[in-house]
Amino acid sequence: MIKKNNFRSLYALVLLFFSMAMVSQEKPDTQLRFNPSVSYDFTKKWGATFDYRLGYKENISQFQSSIFQISSDYELTKKIKVEAGYRYSTSYTKDYHRLFASVQYKYKWDRISLENTLKYQFQTGSFDSEYMQFFDTPTHTVREKVTMEYNVPKSKTTLFFAPEIFLRVDQYEVKFNRMRYTVGGTYQLKYGNTLGLSVFYDDYVKLSKTDRMVLVAKYNLSINDLLKKIKKVKKKKATKEPLK
Repeated sequence: MIKKNNFRSLYALVLLFFSMAMVSQEKPDTQLRFNPSVSYDFTKKWGATFDYRLGYKENISQFQSSIFQISSDYELTKKIKVEAGYRYSTSYTKDYHRLFASVQYKYKWDRISLENTLKYQFQTGSFDSEYMQFFDTPTHTVREKVTMEYNVPKSKTTLFFAPEIFLRVDQYEVKFNRMRYTVGGTYQLKYGNTLGLSVFYDDYVKLSKTDRMVLVAKYNLSINDLLKKIKKVKKKKATKEPLK
């Protein structure tokens, strides 16, 4: 059973998500993403995550892309974490590969936490050298995101706001690409399940690109938390069983 405070927090999170969905219908392009993932920690410091993402565009009327991503992270200290990964995206018109690496610094104070993430990503349609030289030049992007989180008292809900800047890097200069503003929250369910609902707005610099409002529904399963919960339940049942 969901406790009263947790139910209210979850209800508020869902209400925020659908309210933003109604508002975003007024924008030129409203998109929707479903993002399930599975994570596993091999040690206390080293873990890995597999993500799948299904996207829709043109006011959620057309298929946009399917994305498969695998990443690994390592905790250098209690506050600093590094991550690296690979992404493959496929659509009706274009496929691409992406390699990325990031470093995260997180500071927590009581129920409030502040996280800064600096990420570099390399994206190309093919790793073939002739393709990259003559057909389509790879893109190099540097992203910096500042995430502010607040853990709701007596609840399993965490709310967050995250502005992010995108810089396109080439051989000669660094160009400002766009700003992204994200607001949303996560809710922890039992057995290592986490539900996330958010919305972000991309403000592009180029007038030829249409700004977009993107609704995101996330789900993550932590294998470690699932196994811990199962073990805890079995242990509790064992203590209640009468001796034979």
